[in-house]
Amino acid sequence: METPSDSYLTIEAPAEALYKDKGSRFLAFAYPVANEEQIRERVDALRKKYFDATHHCYAWRLGPSGDSFRAVDDGEPSSTAGRPILGQMLSRNVTNALIVVVRYFGGTKLGVPGLIAAYRESAAAALDAMALAGARVQQIEAAMNMWQKAQAGLELARKTYERVQNLYNDGVVPAQKLDEATANYKAMEATALAAKAQYDMATDGARKEDKEAAAARVRQAEGAVSEVESYISDAMQYSPIDGEISTVIAQQGELISAGYPVVTLLDMNDLWVTFNIKEDLLPKIKIGSVLQAYVPGIGRTIELKVYYMAVQAEYATWSATRTKGDFDIRTFEVKARPEGRIEGLRPGMTVTVNWDEIR
Repeated sequence: METPSDSYLTIEAPAEALYKDKGSRFLAFAYPVANEEQIRERVDALRKKYFDATHHCYAWRLGPSGDSFRAVDDGEPSSTAGRPILGQMLSRNVTNALIVVVRYFGGTKLGVPGLIAAYRESAAAALDAMALAGARVQQIEAAMNMWQKAQAGLELARKTYERVQNLYNDGVVPAQKLDEATANYKAMEATALAAKAQYDMATDGARKEDKEAAAARVRQAEGAVSEVESYISDAMQYSPIDGEISTVIAQQGELISAGYPVVTLLDMNDLWVTFNIKEDLLPKIKIGSVLQAYVPGIGRTIELKVYYMAVQAEYATWSATRTKGDFDIRTFEVKARPEGRIEGLRPGMTVTVNWDEIR
């Protein structure tokens, strides 16, 4: 009798698959193996049979827990062939197995992303073409996890549908949004049923053909779950910087349009001071000038370096009071940054500079 400690998922019989991309052909072979000697024999046999191929890339796993493994790129760019092949075995928890992908170059380079995708899909096709040996403990657990994920997706779709239905009844959202939510709800219902059927099949046992059909339904369910997860990801907001939240604009439960700000962030690593200065005071400073400034909020004097000077609009002009011998004085906006990080300095604090002390 098998126990969970000695149960594992492996390959029942050899399988083959063909994948094509931009003229290149990828022949994928999956074999059940028990030791490294069998692995060498299989790889050597394929090298001899397909001696004119460009590459013979492969990966293998051995042991009930798959702790012994190896991935070989055979001349392809590093980690573009062997690792994607091994990744398919890891994602399906298959061990005591070897997958070899033989490539015939078609004249067009695929690039790193293209190679990774090609070898990954080739290995997946070989695993899809084979029959898995029995419904072991791990397979049943995987089917149960997929069913539970589908149920979670169904619950999310149901709640989304109910919320959109209420908003539609209130005239807030158009009928198109309700139709989308309804379609997604029905799709997740079908997905949950398919995942449940696959779990039942794993626990009851099935023929090879039934397993292939169930695997197809599982892939469909995985796609639906990924879609729901993408919806959840789209609902998350990520800050573009490390900072502090100063104002929460949109409260929980409020309906806002796309692109509307939710919170206001303060970048505490990018602080500056703004002065509005009459132009007759400008001769004492220029871009790069260093000012001694006092900050009452922290009770100390700091150094500021001028980095920006620009004239303000007409509304800030000091108009002449006499028509002869006088002129309008423009106001300039001057910005200066601290020379380093100032502990305790925060937006909104008052900063004073004694212009008579500027040299």
